Amino acid sequence: DIRRQQLSADQEQPEVIVCTSGNLGLIYFTRRPERVSFEEVTALLWIGSLDADLPEPDATTAHVRDVLVRQSSVLVHSLEPTARMQMLLPVLEQRDPRSFDFRPESVQRAGRGILQLATACLTGTEGNSGIARTLQAHWAAGNPEAARLIDTALILCADHELNISTFTVRCIASARTPLYSAVTGGVSAMHGQKHGGATRQAEAMLDEVGSPDRAYEVLRNRLQRGEDLAGFGHRLYPSGDPRGAALLEAIADSNVGAGGSLELVQAVSSAANELQGASPNLDIALVTLCRALDQPAGTAEAVMTLGRMSGWIAHAIEEYERDQLIRPRARASDSSQEG
Repeated sequence: DIRRQQLSADQEQPEVIVCTSGNLGLIYFTRRPERVSFEEVTALLWIGSLDADLPEPDATTAHVRDVLVRQSSVLVHSLEPTARMQMLLPVLEQRDPRSFDFRPESVQRAGRGILQLATACLTGTEGNSGIARTLQAHWAAGNPEAARLIDTALILCADHELNISTFTVRCIASARTPLYSAVTGGVSAMHGQKHGGATRQAEAMLDEVGSPDRAYEVLRNRLQRGEDLAGFGHRLYPSGDPRGAALLEAIADSNVGAGGSLELVQAVSSAANELQGASPNLDIALVTLCRALDQPAGTAEAVMTLGRMSGWIAHAIEEYERDQLIRPRARASDSSQEG
């Protein structure tokens, strides 16, 4: 039962849009994302209130998580963050004696542990000072303002209705599969080129451009070769992706030292608008943030994955409560009748 709520013509366009389904309907954040934390938004999605307290993982799960982070093999540490998540989440599931406890509070406890593990996959250590603050401490230790930008990015990624990864999580959860497996399925779907993996294409395009003065020429050549402008346009937002605009504005207003990265993206955005009338989406905004924080390729996809986990877990909670298998029927088509 997916319910959607539309903005009427006289309503102000929200600065941030976070979509979810079921009991919460469609959520519009009409206040700026930097005024709330990722944990508060997670509480809203899971419990229904920004002010609700998220339950802590039980002691066994927390201990196993910390051991996994400290003692993971050289192979695991050589992988990119999203691949680490895919390897370690099943291990955490095997060590959680309550993985098949689908009561909301138990799922929330497991979910909190999953978010902490995913954060550790990005930093290599466990942290207890909040997700954004933990990432900031490892990525920009001398710039506390970076934590607010990271919070903003995570919030903008938190949920986006029934995208392919979220639908994957809902299908897996509907089979009464433990949350860890459902989230692992979401991570796998997120990696696709038409989903979170699109951030890698945006990274590659910015590398191809190299400097602001080459933006128009490179983008024109891409279009003449029939290639997409990675990181621009979104079929759900014909007037521009408000998530991308909000994050780029926040980066521009900050003092994280994004000068070169931001200047390049602004030149590319100008060229994309002139050549195709396209606006920057969330993908290229995340890439801009990660480059400003001097993080390697692939980090933007990991940030999107970590943020979206909050929404995935909210959807999984609904599926466990609904307790009904998602089972579409197939309809055979006769290809011989096609013209």
